[in-house]
Amino acid sequence: MSTVKREAWGRLRKLPSGRWQARYPAPDGEMYPARTEDDKALTFVTKTDARKWLASMHSKISLGLWEPPEVIAERRRAETAAEQSRSMGFEEYSKRWLQMIKTEPNRSGKIRAVGTVRSYQGKVSGYLVPEFGDTPMRDIDVNRIRVMTDRLDKIPAPLNPKSKFNGITRPVLIVLMMILRQAARDGIIPAAPSVSIPRQESVRHDADHDESEDIRDCCTDR
Repeated sequence: MSTVKREAWGRLRKLPSGRWQARYPAPDGEMYPARTEDDKALTFVTKTDARKWLASMHSKISLGLWEPPEVIAERRRAETAAEQSRSMGFEEYSKRWLQMIKTEPNRSGKIRAVGTVRSYQGKVSGYLVPEFGDTPMRDIDVNRIRVMTDRLDKIPAPLNPKSKFNGITRPVLIVLMMILRQAARDGIIPAAPSVSIPRQESVRHDADHDESEDIRDCCTDR
């Protein structure tokens, strides 16, 4: 059987477990039990501990710093979600990005063609994921991108192995920068690294209309 003790302010109750529960009158007129910042039940080993907690809550209310427990919990959940997003790895985010571009319109307001999305997916799975894997998005900087482009530049051109330009580096870099710019817009990273896209050379992949729109978007600072 629990025992209720009236205090000068608030109430204490000894639970059957032997721990103490504290309740207090809030500015909104409701009585609230003690809760943790993530909105879980909070009880105390001793009556003294429960009284100390009540005293701290009374001071918080007196200073106008009180907030409803559900508001505090929601803010904590949002902060936790934001932190998890900021530490998201490249492979996970790139999957999210590929899903997004299937339905999100390009710069002209048009939905991308299936072939365009498939082309981007091939660059992500064939070059970018093997390069970055689970690397946190926030760790992909200019130096890491330079290492990638140096590696890609060494791949022989499929049609002319002796050619100086293989037609791979530029389109892969464009897709990477599209991903990074979207990550910046999503708040995953502060800003996309400042990287120059090399101009098209003789060995090339002719971009379709959708890709041309995305290239202009990728290469234009906002």
